This record gives sequence, structure tokens and C-alpha cells, in this order.
Amino acid sequence: ITANSNDFRGIYFYSSSNNTLSNITASLNYYGIHLKTNSSNNTLSNITANSNDIYGILIESSSDNTLSNITANSNDIYGIQLEASSNNTLSNITANSNSYYGIFIESSSNNNTLTNITASLNSQYGIYLRTSSDNTLSNITANSNDVYGIHLRTNSSNNTLSNITANSNTEDGIYIESSSDNTLSNITANSNTEDGIYIESSSNNTLSNI
Repeated sequence: ITANSNDFRGIYFYSSSNNTLSNITASLNYYGIHLKTNSSNNTLSNITANSNDIYGILIESSSDNTLSNITANSNDIYGIQLEASSNNTLSNITANSNSYYGIFIESSSNNNTLTNITASLNSQYGIYLRTSSDNTLSNITANSNDVYGIHLRTNSSNNTLSNITANSNTEDGIYIESSSDNTLSNITANSNTEDGIYIESSSNNTLSNI
């Protein structure tokens, strides 16, 4: 399926569940793909959502979705955003060269699992968690972003980050701000312009095998 060059969305699910989308290109739209308001238990695989005006993929107030083999590059705001959306699984994702963030997880988007993610060359952050907790991120590459590789902010707590590479970012590889009780292991954060790992106003974080 090709859903390109539409004035608003390439594909829009509103309060729609248990759907399967595969082998989709949704590019050059305002939003590439948008799941909104209890659009849950959907499966998206082999998706290309590039060069959209806002988001490649937006999941909003929708949980228990599975996304795999996704490319969300060169979008004008975010590659992928989860807003108030929990228990989603994202794997084998490329979110590069977006104008703000590769992947943005916010507004109590909790208990999501992200594995095998590349979020590099974005104009601000590779991966950004804000007020979102109990997420698991593993096998992540977040290199050469213009600000931070990975940023946890504002009560993003009890997250687990493992097997992370955050190199050559313009400021910090990983920045944890006002977020506690996170666990980081097997981290490489080299050749960043400022700090490899920067923790500010945060308590009870555990770092190992750095």
C-alpha cells in the first residue's frame, strides 16, 4: 500500500483495534501514520514513513500496539511519537535525520519496550523520554545527534536501558534530568562534545558496565 502526498494523514486509525498493516509506504504527508484514542492491539510491520511534515508515526492515547521493521526518517518534527500510550512494543526501528527527535515518548507513556533501534543524525535528540516510566530500551544506537543521544527528563523513572551506544553527539551521549530509579547497563558513550553520561537532579539510578 502506498499512501503518499496527502494534505493531512497517509493512514489514520481512530478508536480502531486489532488491525494489521504491512508493507506500507506513508511519506510526504502531514502525518504519515496516526493511531488515536484507544486504537489498540494493532500490528504494523514493514513500514516506511519518511519526509512527512510533522510525524512519521504518531501513537496517541493508544496502547498494546506492535511496530516492527519501521523506517521513519527525515520527518520535519519527529520520526515516531508515543503520547499517553503504554504497553507498546517497537522493534527494528530506524529513526534518523528527523528535524527534532528520532523517537519521542511522553505524557505517561509507560511500560513500552523498544529493541534494536537506530536513532541517529537527528537535529535535537535521538530518543527522548519525558514524564514516562517503566520503559525498557535495549540494543539502541543513538549517534551523531545535534544535542543528546538519549534524554530522560521530568520524572521519567524506573526505566531500563541496556546495550546502548551513544557516541559523537553534539552535547551529551545520555542526559538524565530530574528522573530517578533508572537502570543503565552496557553503555558506550564516547566522543561526545560535552559529557558521555550526565545525571542532574536525579537519585537512585544504577549504572553498570559502562
